[in-house]
Amino acid sequence: MNYSLIKRELLKAIRGKHSQNYVNGKLGYSFNQVYRWEAGYKKIPWLDFVQLCRVCKVDLKAAFRYIDFFDLDPERYDILVKELVADDTLKMVGESIGCSQSQLSRWLNKKIVPTLENILKLIYVRRSRLIDFVSQLTDIHLIPSLLPFYIQEEKERELHFKYPYVAALIRVLDLKQYKGLREHSDTFVAKQLGLPEATVKEALSHLHSLKLIKIENKKAMPQSMRLHVGNNFEYNKRVRKYWTEKALEILNKLQPPKSFEARKSLLGYNVFSVSEEGFQKIKKKYLEFYNDIRAILVDDKAETEMVKVLNLQILDPSDDGSA
Repeated sequence: MNYSLIKRELLKAIRGKHSQNYVNGKLGYSFNQVYRWEAGYKKIPWLDFVQLCRVCKVDLKAAFRYIDFFDLDPERYDILVKELVADDTLKMVGESIGCSQSQLSRWLNKKIVPTLENILKLIYVRRSRLIDFVSQLTDIHLIPSLLPFYIQEEKERELHFKYPYVAALIRVLDLKQYKGLREHSDTFVAKQLGLPEATVKEALSHLHSLKLIKIENKKAMPQSMRLHVGNNFEYNKRVRKYWTEKALEILNKLQPPKSFEARKSLLGYNVFSVSEEGFQKIKKKYLEFYNDIRAILVDDKAETEMVKVLNLQILDPSDDGSA
């Protein structure tokens, strides 16, 4: 991915119909700094990009909300970098984005300001949400270098909508047991997902047509372990509904377990009353819990042996879904 080109296209798109002289004046420059940024002669510091968005009336905060950075002040790049680093080491994150551990540390300590390219790369590498982010800043068709990625992600979203279990299907293909088979077996895959073989076969055909899997040594091999769903509300609702209904299906069949360790699925509940302040703390812990799970998965270097779905709800019995 050419971040320098993306940056140049994005700056021009955000400036829109405003002249370079107009934007330079609003940013306090007596020379044509905007031209230098757009031409790629100078890298734009993140804080200058924040000011550029403000001048051009682009809602940067809303773009961050769209990729699940709620209530983030865009000027607080240290908090943004901290969220993107999460629980991984600075060394590992630095290697993934091509910068040093000390450079990351200086961003976190606000000793130096990252560039727009640095932030774009972090969002892409750490969250795979760059196209979603940019699409909220401008018309994605004004960013030609991202358009092929956008088209591919749209196809993946549509696939996820049609087959809401497809992310689990891809992970079945990465299991040690599947890799140990002599050849592909729809029966094996269907059993892992609790689905009919014909359903699995149809979904695999669509995955193959989108080049998300390839056939190698008579088996289906995933080309990526992550499908892009983005923030499409209806798509996400369908996937959540599917796994919630799957949980209900399992619950209806549930028998008393021999032991806690023997349980394949964990289905619990806890009814409580709480203050508004306490509930806000719970919501924060709810989000942190998902990050903790992700950290465990990153540290898990062994071959995968099972597919699990984390489907955690905190319900308000009075919720009519309108909020």
